[in-house]
Order: sequence, then C-alpha cells, then structure tokens
Amino acid sequence: MVRKRSRKRTTRSRRIRSKRPTARRQTLVQQIIHGLTSPNYDIDEYQTSLLKEALDTSLETRNIAQNMKNDIALVTKSIFQAHGKLNTKQNSVDQLKVIVSDKRDIAKKASSYLAHLKSKVTADEISRINAEKDLLKITKAIEDITNATAELSPTDADTATFGLKATMIAKQAKFEKAEIQFHSTEKLETEATKRSNEASRLLVKFETKFNQESSETKRIKANLKNNMKRISSTYADVKTLSLSLMDEAFSSDNYTVTAENIPETTITDTAKRGKRFFFFG
Repeated sequence: MVRKRSRKRTTRSRRIRSKRPTARRQTLVQQIIHGLTSPNYDIDEYQTSLLKEALDTSLETRNIAQNMKNDIALVTKSIFQAHGKLNTKQNSVDQLKVIVSDKRDIAKKASSYLAHLKSKVTADEISRINAEKDLLKITKAIEDITNATAELSPTDADTATFGLKATMIAKQAKFEKAEIQFHSTEKLETEATKRSNEASRLLVKFETKFNQESSETKRIKANLKNNMKRISSTYADVKTLSLSLMDEAFSSDNYTVTAENIPETTITDTAKRGKRFFFFG
C-alpha cells in the first residue's frame, strides 16, 4: 500500500511539474518586477523603476549586440561564399587551361601530319608523272619500231619489239602502282585536312572561352580584393564612430536627474538587493 501511494504522489507531482512551464509566459524582466513589487521585498517605487530601467537597458543592449553579431556573421558568411565562388571559377579556368593545352597539342600534331601528307602527295605525284613518262616513251618506241618494221615479216617485227614489250609491261605496272599510291595519299590528305581544321576550330573555341573566363576571373578577383579593402575600412570607421559615440555619452561630468526627494541609491546597490531577494529570499 505504501508503495502504491508513493507512486501516485510521484505521478501527481510529475503532472503538476509538466504544466507549470506552459502556464507562465512572463518575461524575465516582468518576473523580476513582479518580485520587486511584492510585499515581501522592502523597496520603494523609485528603486523599482530604477532597476526596471537598468534591466530594460541591459536587455536592449543585449538585443543590439546580438543583432550586430548576427549582421557580422551574415557578412562573414557572404565573404566566405564569395571566396568559394571565386575558387570554383578559378578551378574552372585551370581546367580550361589544361583542355586548351591538350587541344593545342592535338592541333599541332594534326597540322604536322597534314604537312607530312602534303609533302608525300607531291612526291607520289612526281613518281606517278615520271612513271607515266617512262611508259609513254616505251609505248612510243614500240610504235616507232612497229612502223619501221611494217614492211618486214611479222616475226621480225615481234623479235624487234620483244624486249621493249617486256619493259613496257614493267613500266605499266610501275605506273599503275604509282597512280594507286598517289590517289591513296590524296584521300589521306583530305581526311587529315578535315581533322586538322576540326582541331584548329576546337582550339580556337576553347582558347576564346579560356580567355573570357580568365579575364572575368581576374576582374572578379580584383573587385573582390578592392571590396574587401572597402569593407575593412568601413568596418574600422564604424568601429571608431561607435566607440566615439559611447565615449560622448559620458562626456559630461555632471549628469543630474530632475526629481524630488530621490534617495542616493545606485543601480548596483539596487541590483544587489534584488539578487538577495530572488536567490536567498
């Protein structure tokens, strides 16, 4: 029975505790003022107003300071985000630089290969022309001999042109081979020209993009550097002005309050008395 009662009491106390935070929605200043104005606390109306003013001022100061901290945090976040964007852009420029270097190598190799093929086409064309000349010479020689031996017997004509006909066959094969080689090289030159032109086009494209991105990144970097100097200078001016304004608040040696019969009680003494009441009362 005793255990059951203790459990019930514990349950009730827990239920009561859970409702207390939601029932009281007063601010800390209102709670302190409520305690100061209670009959158990020996403080007059002026001291109460003085402490209330001190607490309100302290709360207002905290709010202003917190807002300034939030603003500084926002500006700092914006600065780091700007530098992050700049780093991302710089990485993009660095990647473009590598791509441009690769495209330049490809274009250089394509141009060199094209120049080699052009030289080879010229050489093959010369070989084909020479082979054709040799073939024409042999052909003409055979025709001349055939015409010269036309009045002779066919056997004498064949005997006279036998060796030249064998040479003509060899010259014909050489010419055909030279012609095939020439046309093959011409096709290679055409394809190499296309590849070289495409490589040059891509090189110009990426070089233009790299130059634009690089120029823009340099501009952003310079602007960011100048703006950081301006922010730093402006912050220093604001700091100097703020400190100066705080000092000006205490520039007068005599600060009087026009009221009748005000006890000589300082804010510190009043706050100490309030502390004794709330923590030891």
